[in-house]
Amino acid sequence: MDLQTLGVGADSALDNVSREVRAVARFRDPERCTWQRLRVALLRAAEALRLATGQSAPPIQVDPILPLRKIAPLPRYFSSNDSPEAVLVSSGTGFFIRLRPGLSECRCRWSKAHELAHTFFYDLTKCPPERVLTRGLSIKEEGLCNDFAAELLMPLGLVTGEAARLQEMSLWAYLHAVRREYGVSTETAARRLLRVQTRFRFAAAVFLDATRAPSRAWWGAGLQSPRARERAVVKRVQYALQHKKLEELDLVRKEENGLASVWWKGGEFGGHYAAAALIDFSRSRSAVAPPIRQAIQP
Repeated sequence: MDLQTLGVGADSALDNVSREVRAVARFRDPERCTWQRLRVALLRAAEALRLATGQSAPPIQVDPILPLRKIAPLPRYFSSNDSPEAVLVSSGTGFFIRLRPGLSECRCRWSKAHELAHTFFYDLTKCPPERVLTRGLSIKEEGLCNDFAAELLMPLGLVTGEAARLQEMSLWAYLHAVRREYGVSTETAARRLLRVQTRFRFAAAVFLDATRAPSRAWWGAGLQSPRARERAVVKRVQYALQHKKLEELDLVRKEENGLASVWWKGGEFGGHYAAAALIDFSRSRSAVAPPIRQAIQP
């Protein structure tokens, strides 16, 4: 399938993104205007590209979608592990993606999906394609490309449709079932899962980033905003992960009846994240906390 055989619906979705990008580019300072219409258009384009390649069930394959945005199917690689994770390069009549060597499969899939989103900020009628936003990459563009990658690899409609499974298993087990099914990292699965979960009053995922500052990050979502006590628990878990204090994690688990799962994981983050924890606060506060899965190690 090529650009000429996408279909009317997909063409319309992609054209709408181009119009919104040009609308943002007309502002003297694009960073100060709203990008919400562009975000909505970009997420619809993710769905259009997925459906145009006949993909309605996970895992979503990125490689068949790349030619639809004039991206060469085979990536090239940097010569050093100190390179950026991925870069989109405009060349000839289209693009190619250059990847850091040694990335895990799930990180490669995410990087390709993210760089694919950057093509929407180029004029594909030019040879080679030229950026429409001439001021270079921005924080807003990077954020939208992350949103696009998440929607492409874990379509919210599909994930939401499976949310009922959460009632039948622990949050820990459900997270890893989703991660394996969709072929994504634990971080991506946790972000998506927190958006659709309705079982817990509040839940949070905490990640210790081994490569950049700030070294701790967490995301939370739930039926209500986190209370002061729940925020305090998250901070304690952050501290325990950062300082590798297993006894602190054990103490938090015992003190907080609503704390349902704490674990440490390494190796699956492609050298990026050193540790992670998942916390959920039950609406009924009747959840029984399982034992800590694995000790924190240096």
